[in-house]
Amino acid sequence: MVSHPATNRSLAFALVLFAIGSPASATSITTSLTSTQDSYIQSGTPNTNYGNAAVAQIKRDNGTNFTRKTYLGFDLRTLPTGSLTNASLSFEFVDSGGGMTGVATNWGFELFGLTDQALDGWSESTITWNNAPANNTSNTNLPAQVDLTKATSLATFNRTGEGLGPVTIANANLLN
Repeated sequence: MVSHPATNRSLAFALVLFAIGSPASATSITTSLTSTQDSYIQSGTPNTNYGNAAVAQIKRDNGTNFTRKTYLGFDLRTLPTGSLTNASLSFEFVDSGGGMTGVATNWGFELFGLTDQALDGWSESTITWNNAPANNTSNTNLPAQVDLTKATSLATFNRTGEGLGPVTIANANLLN
């Protein structure tokens, strides 16, 4: 789940890279996964599902109906056995065609991961603002919009202006 200040940016692609090694050997394997599910949710349309949208949008607009969060799901069962030694998440920001932003505006983003495996059963075809895992619907101000008893912060990053282009997050927290 990615949350951030007001901007009309969209996520076009998600990829997670894992390096897998064994403490007993010097060999390692690098593998990549694409998301198996992706959808966004919007505060102003709390019962609408956007699982078929061409791009997953994110936007933070405190006190309005336009806050959007993106959920990405990965099937980790396809990872080879072994110890994970590092992980990275790569995605691309593309222009959604809606809204505008100043070229000098600095946007802060935060990536959250679900900590309760019971919540992993969400589906891109049914997820909405009202049923999204770890979404705190009673508060419109971040970070209170994230239920921190069910999710944890994995990383933060910044983009300036329109913020278009690739982003890669390589962080030990992605291994948890």
